[in-house]
Amino acid sequence: MTGTVCYVATCKSNSERAKKEGELIRFFTFPKKKEVLKQWVRLCRRKSPFDPKNKRICSKHFALDQYEDMIEAQIKNTMPKRLKETAIPSLNLPLVPEHTISQRSKRMELKEQKRIVESLLIDEAPKENASPQDMSACSSNSLLQDISNHQSQHEILNQKYIALKEQCEKLKNQAQQDKAEIENLITTNKKLQLSADHSQNTLNAKVYQHFKDGHQASTYNKEY
Repeated sequence: MTGTVCYVATCKSNSERAKKEGELIRFFTFPKKKEVLKQWVRLCRRKSPFDPKNKRICSKHFALDQYEDMIEAQIKNTMPKRLKETAIPSLNLPLVPEHTISQRSKRMELKEQKRIVESLLIDEAPKENASPQDMSACSSNSLLQDISNHQSQHEILNQKYIALKEQCEKLKNQAQQDKAEIENLITTNKKLQLSADHSQNTLNAKVYQHFKDGHQASTYNKEY
């Protein structure tokens, strides 16, 4: 089948089929920003390298908060059109094999362990004319200092993680409040429109009745 297709490995979205079936889907070109482009390419989960120049990813893979015009679209009750420059696909993506994640984690862990060991070896290198006692004390102090530094870094990272988590919760709650407010505005707008239509119909009826009464009175006066 011809037509625009989504390049996410497991996605079957096709513009012609969507049009025939009445399915609302948009297809987005790959971004120009290198870092964002790399993320898009990686998340397509294609086994072979590909040129993203003429490829597309469909709207099924983007959360609402990735659109610039999300609020405007919700007010108009339409589908959002414009992605943010930093938008990253996050929905309905192919799963990464568990063994791949495990191997990657092991490699990262080994790399970090190697870095720590090399750092310790440099710190513990014997200094010229140093006595065995000095070397031993220096080695112990260096190890203790290194452990203390790692603990401090861990605490700082943990505090940052907690702060970011709290910020995410606040943003999530704010988004829910904004959504509720938008829904209320849409409902109020519909009610106002209905009220305006009703008022206009009532006014038209009164004008018509007034004209009719005036015409009947004029006819009656002419007859008598």
